Amino acid sequence: MKIAIDIGGTSIRIAKVYGKEIKDLLIFDTNINEPKESYEKIKEYINQAKQESELISIGLCVPGPLDLKKGMILTTHNLPGWSNLNIVEMFKKDFDVPILFNNDANIAALGQAIILKKTSVLFVTVSTGIGAGYVNDNKILNGFTTNACEVANAIPDLSQGDEIKSGIEFFGSGSNIPRQLKKRGVEVKNATEAFEIFNNKNNPIVNDYFKELEDKFVQFFATGIYFLNPEVLVVGGSVALNNQEFFKRIFKRLEVVTKDIAYATPCEFAKDSTNATLLGCVFQ
Repeated sequence: MKIAIDIGGTSIRIAKVYGKEIKDLLIFDTNINEPKESYEKIKEYINQAKQESELISIGLCVPGPLDLKKGMILTTHNLPGWSNLNIVEMFKKDFDVPILFNNDANIAALGQAIILKKTSVLFVTVSTGIGAGYVNDNKILNGFTTNACEVANAIPDLSQGDEIKSGIEFFGSGSNIPRQLKKRGVEVKNATEAFEIFNNKNNPIVNDYFKELEDKFVQFFATGIYFLNPEVLVVGGSVALNNQEFFKRIFKRLEVVTKDIAYATPCEFAKDSTNATLLGCVFQ
């Protein structure tokens, strides 16, 4: 038996994995300010599971950026109390098995590769934030400092004045769409309301913003395709999955923008995200 743990800014998912079969999934709220409280719940689950079957390994993922060499969470905006935490050492003190650890987007990419039976996957999540992961030959690309595909500030708009907060996440993530519209004089509660207004096509300010956002996503995805030449681009996250018609238009435009590489990179929405990520945790 292996244990898979997906630690997110809203909830934690933990499950037993036998081969590729996931059992006894438990989901509970993350204490974003106090990791020890969440860890105690995780530890209790694992200790109970150990009474049923031999524990082989523990695989976990958390939002980045991370230091994979040290096993540390660095500065994670969605988990403020978990910053600068050596989470691998925390687990090693209690469990004498291999502790596998990586960025949640990297693990999601690996999970999608497993689910889709692909060997090369560029995965992008468009949700509260925007993240990415790349798997080639069934291996995660971690990069020199283990922070490859930390794409929040990718394609920065250097004319905006804030060079470290002008990239794709700061323009088009779920948390930033309302902020961008507020700058333009339109107040919305959240990204869901923004898309509702856009879909009605009766607000020219919102229409113009979403046209610009569509262009930025085309640029962003095309750049990833040109750099990495994946077998497939997979897009997940609540903003993308809840607004698929918007992203289908982007996928269609990518067929034209990326045709120079003589391979029409298929674009798909993420499948079975929870199970895929849990499988990625234990097969990393």
